[in-house]
Amino acid sequence: MYYSIISLMLVCAVGSCMAQPVYDEEIVATTLILEAGGEGIVGMQAVLNVIDNRVKTRGISRVAVVQQPKQMSSLNSITKHPRHLQNWSGVVSKAKQHDAWSLALALVQCDEVPDLTDGAIYFFSGGLLPKWARPNTIQLTAIIGGHKFYRN
Repeated sequence: MYYSIISLMLVCAVGSCMAQPVYDEEIVATTLILEAGGEGIVGMQAVLNVIDNRVKTRGISRVAVVQQPKQMSSLNSITKHPRHLQNWSGVVSKAKQHDAWSLALALVQCDEVPDLTDGAIYFFSGGLLPKWARPNTIQLTAIIGGHKFYRN
């Protein structure tokens, strides 16, 4: 874990920390844990890069990106319900127990992190392209851990 903390300090040195409501930070950190917690800081940073790239293209906050329905596969069971905002407490509590929680939260508290995905706004894990990934409309930008990253 030592190398991850050093890496995080270097990543955060690039940008400053931004002020967000604490619970919003925890929801985004939970997303990093659920999507890439087993892939270490690099995998979680890549997922955060996608979130940040969506923030830039959509003009909404990080937490708004992850709370949109069908944006993060690990959250589909939460975000598909109209009252999904009430369903976060148990998921956040569970994510806080993950070994990488402090790293995920620290990443989210960085204003900017270097983009490892070359502008990706989509990602998935697995061998077969999902239905939304039409080969002629998206470009592979990176493979990081078990995830493939794409942009238009």
